[in-house]
Amino acid sequence: MNDSKREAVEPGHATSESGEPATSGALVDRLTQARAQYAREWGTGNAQQFGTQGHYDWMAGFLRGRNNVLEIGTGSGSGTLALLAAGHTVVSIDENPECLKLARQKLNTAGHAATYESREIIEPDQGTYRVRYRKSASAFPAAGALLLEGDVLNDPALIEWIDAHRQFDAIACWLMGTYFERTRNTAIAELAIANPGDYRLRVHRALSEMASRILPRGGVLHLVDRGAPPDSELAIQQHRNYQAFLTAGTTFTVVSMDYVRYDEPRADAGPAIKLTPSSPGQNAEPADTTFISVLFQKT
Repeated sequence: MNDSKREAVEPGHATSESGEPATSGALVDRLTQARAQYAREWGTGNAQQFGTQGHYDWMAGFLRGRNNVLEIGTGSGSGTLALLAAGHTVVSIDENPECLKLARQKLNTAGHAATYESREIIEPDQGTYRVRYRKSASAFPAAGALLLEGDVLNDPALIEWIDAHRQFDAIACWLMGTYFERTRNTAIAELAIANPGDYRLRVHRALSEMASRILPRGGVLHLVDRGAPPDSELAIQQHRNYQAFLTAGTTFTVVSMDYVRYDEPRADAGPAIKLTPSSPGQNAEPADTTFISVLFQKT
């Protein structure tokens, strides 16, 4: 689930208007609606503006010379589109089917081949739900993009597929975020994830471990988030501490840390996903409209 930031709250049980636990059908309907709203708001409120401003092209520029890219968090497909336009072959993962549907439409409209594989099985249980994923039947794409439903925090079959297809030169995770109804997922609740910062930290650490395992020597992990620019000693140290946490126990080193200013969508321009801190301990301030790029390389 990429391309996004949404305010999150503490996990809890879904209830109906009467205060009773939501039925299985109501819970699935609510989840579907939340996913669709999330995909729509990010796609039209944020990603479209960032794409028009050239920021996804800027992100893709850090991966020049890398043929096969594993993208974690498809979002509305704007990042995927930039990667395909730059000549990469992409396997893109997102747990939100509504995002993947929008992404496939976007890529096909732009003339790119994009295959989408649905894998999830939702199992509601007294106001919460769990997702199981079928084994992927997809082959590694020769070109274009393969869009897979999956969850790097709760999808053993996905990890198995990735481990079996070690053809990646890079892993990219740009603008990672989540949405409220995801807190009903028992796998997320069991990880004690209570806010977007916790979620990104968990995902980033999982990707660091994955990258260390599957990428060849010289392969890169590329993370981009929104937040405070590293333009002071304190900010730089905060970023370094976060990077040290991500690379602990791996053979990755930081190759570069770059940032660029961008414009947040205006409040009167329609619904959009709100800015949240890019790492624990940071505050989201209106002036901190910065994309921060960190490129790690396996040694």
